[in-house]
Amino acid sequence: MKKGIEFSCFLIILAISFALPYGNLHIPLRILTALLTVFPAVLLYRSNIALFVPGLFFVINALVSPSVLIYLQSRDIHVPQLFLLPAIVLYLLVLARVKHFRKYVHWIQKGNFTRPVIIFTIGLVCLSSIALIVWAVWIKEDLSRYAAFIPILPLPMLLLYGLAFPLFNSFFEEFISRAVLYDGFSAIWQSKTAVIIMQASVFALWHYPGFPGGAAGVIMVFCWSIMLGVIRLKARGMLPVLAAHYMADLTIALILFFMIILPGGFWI
Repeated sequence: MKKGIEFSCFLIILAISFALPYGNLHIPLRILTALLTVFPAVLLYRSNIALFVPGLFFVINALVSPSVLIYLQSRDIHVPQLFLLPAIVLYLLVLARVKHFRKYVHWIQKGNFTRPVIIFTIGLVCLSSIALIVWAVWIKEDLSRYAAFIPILPLPMLLLYGLAFPLFNSFFEEFISRAVLYDGFSAIWQSKTAVIIMQASVFALWHYPGFPGGAAGVIMVFCWSIMLGVIRLKARGMLPVLAAHYMADLTIALILFFMIILPGGFWI
């Protein structure tokens, strides 16, 4: 199969997987739409197993995450990206059971904290923290829409939540972007520049309703994702990337604490 067709199959799987959880389709239509990922996945399995393996996660996510998201919403649980957890667990179980698939997984490495990687990571942490503060304060973005994601807890528990949330959120988002997406695009192109740009593009568009959000947020996340992709490439692993992402999410938690939680009294 030509690379253009393989790329198209992968994009179809990605588009359905990312969009389906946020759609307003009825359950039968959700199921039918999710099943549309199976045929391109079969084509990838027959032509490019290295691309099929990362694509398999997004197929599982399309099949599972919409129902999980509906359940979480019915329970009034508003924890961003938590609906991805069942798909991640199922995918990891598949990798654990199918040894043949594991040789196509390249993100299960902690990475090397070389001096250039450390300097670049620290620089990115400082730059992203400043950019987030500027976006929140000077762009005058309406942050009230993020209040739905803040639980009503005693203040000590709320502070612990603010420390723990960045850890889980950075794991979920890096699993998708610099882990699975990066591996997927690496199976299509040898050019690491193309891989880094594509994973950043997909992640930035997916992050449109996130923090930072909107058109300005997409541009910021795209540039940030480019730099995270460079760290993944230079470090040859995920731990430095996770550290940089955690610090950015911790900055977001601090911004929300001082701009929404303290003025709004979100503790009991």
